[in-house]
Amino acid sequence: MVIGKKGQAATEFLISYGWIIFLLIMGAVSLMLFFEFDRAMFVREECVIVPGLNCGDIRITEDSMSLTVLNDVGWDYSSMQITHADCNIPSYDEYFEVGKYVTFTLADCDFEGGELFEENDVFVTYTLEESSVTHTKSANIVSVVEGGTTQGYSGDGSSSGGSPGGDWNGGGNDGTYDPNADGATLLLCDFDVDFNCVGGSPLSEINVTLVNGVNGQAAFVEQKTNLISNGDFEGSLPIYWYPYVQNSAVVYVGTNDKFSYRGDTSGVTTRTGNLFWPGFCDEITCNYKSYCTWDPVNKTCSYSSACVTNCGNHVCGAKPDVYNEEDTLCAQNTNKVMYGGIRYGSYSSNPLYTHLNLNYGQNYSLSFMYMGSFPSNLMLHVCYTVGWCSMGKGYPSINWDYILAGEYSSWQYYSDDIYVDNNFATACDGESCFRELAIGKFPYSTSQPGGDSFYIDNIQLEKGTVASPFAGNGNDLLKYPADPNTLDLSIGTVEMWVYVNGGIRDTVQNRYVFAHRGSCGSGCYSNRFSLGHLSNNNWNFAISDSSGSGTSIAVVDTLNEGWHHFAVTWDKYAEGGYIEMFIDGNSVAKKSNVVNYFPDNYEDGIYVGNWGSTYGWIDTVVDDFRISDIVRYG
Repeated sequence: MVIGKKGQAATEFLISYGWIIFLLIMGAVSLMLFFEFDRAMFVREECVIVPGLNCGDIRITEDSMSLTVLNDVGWDYSSMQITHADCNIPSYDEYFEVGKYVTFTLADCDFEGGELFEENDVFVTYTLEESSVTHTKSANIVSVVEGGTTQGYSGDGSSSGGSPGGDWNGGGNDGTYDPNADGATLLLCDFDVDFNCVGGSPLSEINVTLVNGVNGQAAFVEQKTNLISNGDFEGSLPIYWYPYVQNSAVVYVGTNDKFSYRGDTSGVTTRTGNLFWPGFCDEITCNYKSYCTWDPVNKTCSYSSACVTNCGNHVCGAKPDVYNEEDTLCAQNTNKVMYGGIRYGSYSSNPLYTHLNLNYGQNYSLSFMYMGSFPSNLMLHVCYTVGWCSMGKGYPSINWDYILAGEYSSWQYYSDDIYVDNNFATACDGESCFRELAIGKFPYSTSQPGGDSFYIDNIQLEKGTVASPFAGNGNDLLKYPADPNTLDLSIGTVEMWVYVNGGIRDTVQNRYVFAHRGSCGSGCYSNRFSLGHLSNNNWNFAISDSSGSGTSIAVVDTLNEGWHHFAVTWDKYAEGGYIEMFIDGNSVAKKSNVVNYFPDNYEDGIYVGNWGSTYGWIDTVVDDFRISDIVRYG
């Protein structure tokens, strides 16, 4: 048989490369079998609504749908809401400004994880600004349904039931929990920008600090613990603060980029550049000292006091002590012009112990923000006076860790704690030695060519070993409106993340994550919804009617330190009226047949992080605080 050239080439190709093609096919089949690849993997996401409404992101999970949309139409929408037949809860009804992004989230959906979502029955209902006409358009969505849940809805307390979304093993969020506002959300505070929430702005926000949270920023609500006044340096150099300077050092209050979100100024200490220590004999250095005389003819520095230690070629002992120009100055006559800093208290007319003293046997923590440029470690101490901390009468002193030398172009956080083991009054023959707190003191050292600077702000001194965020100038207060728009008295859910630590576990007082309550007399609280950590070490959820008659559920606190998710639910019309508490997605306490104790009326507000303006601060952090008009967990 004769084989043509073309047939021979084809045969040789199959012999040479056929096994490679075979291996590629087998590899593709193996991947599909072992990794369950399907056509959804290769789908390009699409989201088409109307021209000008552009989807920036799509996320569909088994129980929710989130669409991030840009309003590029050219006008505002007074109302916009998105619905889908397989989602029982529509998105939050949003006011949608031109040029803004908004995330619309639908909840209580029924989608199959891993499946292709390709539908055009996602409906967008909207009303244009200054119009009463309502429009409805269908959006064409193409995406892939991700496995898992995000909104925390109607589960059984297990991770598989989606109550709540995310994996919280170890007390942390795995990132899948997404508390975007849906149509059942009344109030959602994520604190990522400020204290204004979806559904309401605070009636009162006083001294609350924004810190890092479980998702972006969170609110730190605490009782004021700052023992120092005017630690934020607003205005002129505030009361009790004094400069401690020698010639080249300057202390003042100046404007600088602030760490704190409130205020404009910080404390500043600077000193002149190219000053040398121990220094040399010259006219400028000599003129700094009243006991030094400069001889312009002989070029000498004559000190009325004798030095105490020989240095260089100079021998100490004679009075006056004379140095030739450019001689190194010896101890007692050294160049001290760069010595200086800022101190709290001081002077006989305003000794620190008259308004603040450190108690024997007590721990104290000191914290502040600082920046600047300085070549030597800066000192922090409490003593009789800055010059008597370690010599002279032998008065005791308390020393915090140094501020390490360096170049700090952005604000840094300092924190250290001490234990007072000196009884100041006893050590000073009945008179307190505690007269000055010196912070960031420049030592005797050579200054940099361009000079040295030290900026300080938000100074806080408090009892205990753990420094908390800056306390401001009063107790914290965070309160939101209480009305049908923010709280449903008959059915609902309140949920939030809380950083559980020693602050909220303190047994001096009950500490409340949130509270809605009125007063009906001494020890009587009307129309109550509250969740807190009580002094008996129980987590407690309580309700009461307008007369103050109430009930509660509780569970012993056995949580590890760290972030934990709390949720409380209530339904006046189910099981004879019931209340339930969830921690990290698990039901920990429930009580039925309590319909007679449900609140009847709204009180003056919903307090977050405290019981009110005078009691119950959690002294820790709360994040993603959400109130809904449905039972999300159960």
